[in-house]
Amino acid sequence: MKKMKIGILLVFAVLALVSVASAALPSYPVDVTIPNSNAAISYLKADVTSSGAPELPTGAYNAWCVDSTDSIKLKTSYAFTAYSSLDEASIAASGMPSAQWKKINYILNNPNADWKITQAAMWHYDGDSALAFPTHDIVTGYNHAAYTAYINQVNLNGNGFVPSNGQLYAVVLYKKGTQVVIIPRPTSSNAPEFPTLALPVAMIIGVVGAVQFVRARKE
Repeated sequence: MKKMKIGILLVFAVLALVSVASAALPSYPVDVTIPNSNAAISYLKADVTSSGAPELPTGAYNAWCVDSTDSIKLKTSYAFTAYSSLDEASIAASGMPSAQWKKINYILNNPNADWKITQAAMWHYDGDSALAFPTHDIVTGYNHAAYTAYINQVNLNGNGFVPSNGQLYAVVLYKKGTQVVIIPRPTSSNAPEFPTLALPVAMIIGVVGAVQFVRARKE
């Protein structure tokens, strides 16, 4: 009877490990209209007209872009999928262009005085831009020396940056073939997400169950 209980515990532990390992922080459908550019403040305006993401209520937002390859049309509505930039594994699995999200989140919390430099810096870290001084559309004519100094600042401070409670992180809006749009949102808690917390717990259960099972077989 004891062996059976231990065996059942082991099975549940394995199932927990499998389910947790395959789990990801949720992605949500979000409908967005891009009414116009947002010169002097940010790269874009984004009107969220429908949102399944609890951290992104409907409304108008200042938005940025982290994709210097694809394009987006103004006065056009898009059905995006929203991801958290704090969940890089799910972003990578989505197939969207790569980006250095920790540095981008640092930029959101420490923007340059010139919004064009802020946007150009995001393109610098989006994995696509090969330009020494990224430009596109209305992002032109910024001070190159100030840009270089800002990139040095981000490189110095942005590695491993994790927003603390109340700081900004990027909600990432992705649709294949369309520029990746990000909307800054404040973090609400430093508590780990359930899958992050559950993984070590499940691993501990699994190891304990395995040890007990081996001991039971020897008895």
